[in-house]
Amino acid sequence: MKLDDKGLEEHNLKSDYDIDKERRRKRRHKRRERRKAARGIFMKLGIVSVLLLAIVGIMIGYVYKNGLIEGFGGSPAEEDRASLFNITGDDEIGLLYNGEYIETTGLMKDDKVYLPIDFVLEKLNSDFYYNEAEKQLLFTTPTEVKSWTESDGLLSENDEEYVSLDVVKKYTNLDTSDVMESPARMVIRNEWGEKTEAQVKEDTVGRSRTSTKSEWITKLSSGDKVRIVSENGAWSAVETDDGYRVLVKNSSLKDMKTVEEEAASNAEKLDYTSIKYDGKIILGWHGVASAAGNVTFGNYTANAKGMTVIAPTWLSLTDTEGNFSNFATADYIAAAHNAGLKVWVVADNFNSAGFKSGEDTYTVLSSTQKRQALAQGFVNACTAVGADGLNIDFEYLTSETGPHFAQFVRELSVACRTNGIVLSIDNYVPEDYNTMYHREVQGKYADYVVIMGYDEHTSGSAEAGPVASLPFVQRGIERTKESVDPSKIINGVPFFTRIWKSDNGTLNSSAVGMSTASQYITDHGFAAAWDETTGYNYAEGNDGSSYVQIWLEDSKSIAMKLNMMQEEDIAGAAFWKLGLENASIWDKISQYAAGEAVSAE
Repeated sequence: MKLDDKGLEEHNLKSDYDIDKERRRKRRHKRRERRKAARGIFMKLGIVSVLLLAIVGIMIGYVYKNGLIEGFGGSPAEEDRASLFNITGDDEIGLLYNGEYIETTGLMKDDKVYLPIDFVLEKLNSDFYYNEAEKQLLFTTPTEVKSWTESDGLLSENDEEYVSLDVVKKYTNLDTSDVMESPARMVIRNEWGEKTEAQVKEDTVGRSRTSTKSEWITKLSSGDKVRIVSENGAWSAVETDDGYRVLVKNSSLKDMKTVEEEAASNAEKLDYTSIKYDGKIILGWHGVASAAGNVTFGNYTANAKGMTVIAPTWLSLTDTEGNFSNFATADYIAAAHNAGLKVWVVADNFNSAGFKSGEDTYTVLSSTQKRQALAQGFVNACTAVGADGLNIDFEYLTSETGPHFAQFVRELSVACRTNGIVLSIDNYVPEDYNTMYHREVQGKYADYVVIMGYDEHTSGSAEAGPVASLPFVQRGIERTKESVDPSKIINGVPFFTRIWKSDNGTLNSSAVGMSTASQYITDHGFAAAWDETTGYNYAEGNDGSSYVQIWLEDSKSIAMKLNMMQEEDIAGAAFWKLGLENASIWDKISQYAAGEAVSAE
């Protein structure tokens, strides 16, 4: 090969190389441009994706929090609101009572709200009295007895009795809302005090349970005010302005604060005035079994130093029409007044032969006509002879008689107040089984409430024991104080005791006066010793045929009771009965009447 050819060949090779190089450069440039373009597209897609994801995230958060899509956070299902209020009929109104759903429903008739009478009596105002047999509702003011029937305020539907809310609110302080719709419902409140309020932080829903999976009841908007009913961890039960009790997360609430709410004052103002005596009341019951018994007045009062009131047992129910026997005389009243004594006439339901204290008393008191006639008759018997007071001693009442007895007390209070007669009611020591005496009603309507602070052990007791041990008496006073102001409480003290005899497993007892019991111990040579637990001198022994036990009612046992009563700061003392006491006991009673410590010696 020649040089020239070789050089040409090299030249051609270089040219081909350069050409290839240029081609490669251009290809690399194009690839870079394509990658750059691709990166731009992906960047734009990335930004859009982030924005879309953010929007979706916000939506998911809202949905989760508010439960708008089933299975996606919270439940979208709405609670059956009518079922919350137990609404089953078109005319029914659900009730949110003191922040709670209740099964009781009201009725809407002719644009008026009616409430079940049972609900009104149990929850709103127990001073109403309803006689189911007579279909009549009563309310007793200080001066009269108001009444309503189905023609003017009552309604009977579906075997249930209702009363107009307007009637209830006339005599009952209540906060009530307007009737709201879908479902028909209203709020009723009669409990006030400190309440915790809060504001809703942001739009949310109130649920039926503490779970975002639970059904929602109502929607809450930012700024809504709610009342906190209770707290449960991260949730609170709240009462809403639209009449629901719902559960919301605490994180949805703000500005919680406790405030004192003002009680409703819509009811008519009623002043049940009472007659009050100055100083301690010292009452002596005078057992009078016939008109002839009135002549014992002088004998029984001769040594009664400090006594301020005498209470003769003059009136006693005789039949189911409400008739009663009456041994009252104006001469007795005059003699008592001349001796500086007030006279409270005793009326009972157990001293007439043939009258059954339990069932016959029910028959009389459950009839409005008979009951009101009896009340007026008792007061007329007092005013006819110039007596100062009336002392009701109705015993052996049945639970069924309780509501009617309570209304009897209310109606008696009107008749007594109108005539200036002091009304006092006798009661057993409070126990769970004698709540039918309704001491809370007596404490409001009567002038004085008397505790028969004895008969701890009676002739029917299964074991021997004292008539009125100190703990028994004190418990009676303290339990009575739970429903009656101390300034109205008079405690009854026994002038008697029981001689207990056990013979071959058979237990018997007889009630005797103080002197008789003391003489029995002396006659049989028994030794009495003080029992600190009961507050009695106690004696036991064999009388030749039986094992005998006696808890002596004497000056020391009565002094202990009187001192305790002094500490309890009650209105006074009553004593059953005149003629059974030792004359010396009146020295102790006089010390009590003067407000002094009573000597136990």
